[in-house]
Amino acid sequence: MKKRIAFAMAALMLMSAAPVYADDTVNVSVNGTPVTFADSGAVIIDSRTMIPLRGVFEQLGYTVSWDGATKTATLAGKEIIRITAGSNVFYAGDDREYSEVPAQIINGRLYLPLRAIGEAADMDVRWDSVTKTAYIGDFEDMTEQAAQEQVTVDTSDIQKLVSDTFSVSLLAGIADEYEDYIEDRRGTRAEYIQMAKAVASDTSLITATEYADNLIAILDNTALSDYQLENELERYSESLDAPEDAYKAEMNKIIAAADASFVAQLNSTVQTTFTTGDDLYNIEPGNMSSFIQAFNSALDKAVTALNDITASTEADAQALELYKSLVSTLKSFMSRSAELGIDMGFDIMD
Repeated sequence: MKKRIAFAMAALMLMSAAPVYADDTVNVSVNGTPVTFADSGAVIIDSRTMIPLRGVFEQLGYTVSWDGATKTATLAGKEIIRITAGSNVFYAGDDREYSEVPAQIINGRLYLPLRAIGEAADMDVRWDSVTKTAYIGDFEDMTEQAAQEQVTVDTSDIQKLVSDTFSVSLLAGIADEYEDYIEDRRGTRAEYIQMAKAVASDTSLITATEYADNLIAILDNTALSDYQLENELERYSESLDAPEDAYKAEMNKIIAAADASFVAQLNSTVQTTFTTGDDLYNIEPGNMSSFIQAFNSALDKAVTALNDITASTEADAQALELYKSLVSTLKSFMSRSAELGIDMGFDIMD
């Protein structure tokens, strides 16, 4: 299936709150912040979650060095930690610690089981089997901090955050669409500009108006050749990566502050509405109107299901409100795009 403009954006925004993980994907979060591994990530071996040392400890502020001769990693931070491949014993400061599974070299990286990582870093660990996420951190401090921060986040703030995130992603998607619009749809430059300006100036779709103004300025620059326009649009799209990442980080902060099991419940609730029933999977290729109707029906079910969930803490309530906003905003974007005649969906295939 070929992604088109904002539907790809919108689906990704929704999945940022309700991710569908591949069977072999293991996620790691340290103090509420997802860990990005340079190459090999966490894996599950014999029902044990194995975590690469470098990514986790570097995020904790440690300096990691490797002695190839002794196959020993030295982690220098609040204390010195020494871990040797093939050994069940490792040292955290002056303390001798024991791991039920030896440290292992996998794809050139040194791994320890999740529980041993927590002991080495002197932090709590939790495992969410639904999202396949390993949480590492001082959860008591995180909960207290989250409670203090969440008090300042109300419904309107969350809705604005979600709307701005969708807006920026939509604008980036529109800018990326230029080449495909000309080549695949056999459209003209004038037709593309008319479509793009219609989207950028539509305040029901775009709340981050400062970024829309920048796009309109590029589109209005008649001095640009076709090649120059394509390059300007590409640079514009890339310039939106930073604000988009910042918005997503704010959403992830709200999710990380909530209880992991409550977030897993929200994930499962939203995912279930898209995986039960055949409406989305029995649509004839190219029948976009039927697809949008079925997709909106699934979103309605998601809203109903989310409204039946009760949060017991302030942080959980904020996460619940975020999920509701993601679903409702996605539906409004789909509906408005259909009114404007903009292709926000997929070229549906068997």
